[in-house]
Amino acid sequence: TVLPTSFAGVVMAPAFWTAGRLLACVDWLERVPFGIQHVRPPALWELSLLYGFPLFFWLFPQQRRLCMALGLMALSVSGSLRLPGMFTHEWVVLDAGRGQASWLQKGAGPVVMVDVGSCRNSYDLIRKMKSHGIDRISHLFLTHADSAHTDGLPEVIHSFRIDVLCLPEGNQDHPVFQEVVSLATDNGIPIRWVSGGETFSVSGWTCEVLAPEGSCAYRAADTRGSVLRFSDGFESVLIMGGAGGRVERALLASGADVSARVLLAGHPSGTAGCLPDFLNAVQPEAVYFSGESYQSFGSPRETAEARVANAGLPVWRVPDQGGFVVSLDKHSFQSWQRR
Repeated sequence: TVLPTSFAGVVMAPAFWTAGRLLACVDWLERVPFGIQHVRPPALWELSLLYGFPLFFWLFPQQRRLCMALGLMALSVSGSLRLPGMFTHEWVVLDAGRGQASWLQKGAGPVVMVDVGSCRNSYDLIRKMKSHGIDRISHLFLTHADSAHTDGLPEVIHSFRIDVLCLPEGNQDHPVFQEVVSLATDNGIPIRWVSGGETFSVSGWTCEVLAPEGSCAYRAADTRGSVLRFSDGFESVLIMGGAGGRVERALLASGADVSARVLLAGHPSGTAGCLPDFLNAVQPEAVYFSGESYQSFGSPRETAEARVANAGLPVWRVPDQGGFVVSLDKHSFQSWQRR
């Protein structure tokens, strides 16, 4: 049985009108920097009310005041439930093959990204970032000249706006970074070379560059890379990049503040990291490892994981083709794995 056109029009008109206003709102938010980050999939009860109230308002015009009062009440409840999310400190770590890729976000503010993984993982990286409503990166840090940490850059540049690209000082002559600089220049992205001892604000976080030193004498790319500490109040993350035991000893000798709530272990090609003295100085609540696990006995990754376990700290490995979402202020995390 086909419904009468007039009845179908009456029933569907509120839904069409609401959908049109929502699309117009989303279109406006896309024009505002970071505005789209405020858009999240509504809960089922919110979706029901979204369509129910206009329909009730349309069918029972004599009850418009009651409908408006209930609508405002529902809007207030929805807003109060989402308001705490505006002040969360979120850190996302993704599987990136042999490399690393992660980003930090404070509330609905701009994203700070550290490394972009390899080209073979770039599709999953872009898909996950867009599912979080990300359309712009305020600062992108590439920790060291390893293609497993940098090869995803072309896709990231193509998909997002990047305000500043930060590279470790002393690596201007490295072929990998020469390609990175050329790509950034062609796309009009400003470049900032950072070295140990610098401290500056990035998207509400305090970024402390602990390494490399301006006159770094190391030759290996992983020992010439950046070690970054991000903090905001009691929330802090220490990202080692490619640094291993050699850099950790240098940081301890310099007296740098390496304390952090969570530690993302480095990817050294030489001396294994997570030295006992270094872990004692960091005092992390958990240590995260990303990238493929090397199975050979005595490898840097295996040695580092054993040191963390011996220190009685939780060892978290990023799932294959998955990742972690760590809520720093809620002391919780979620993991996912693509099926």
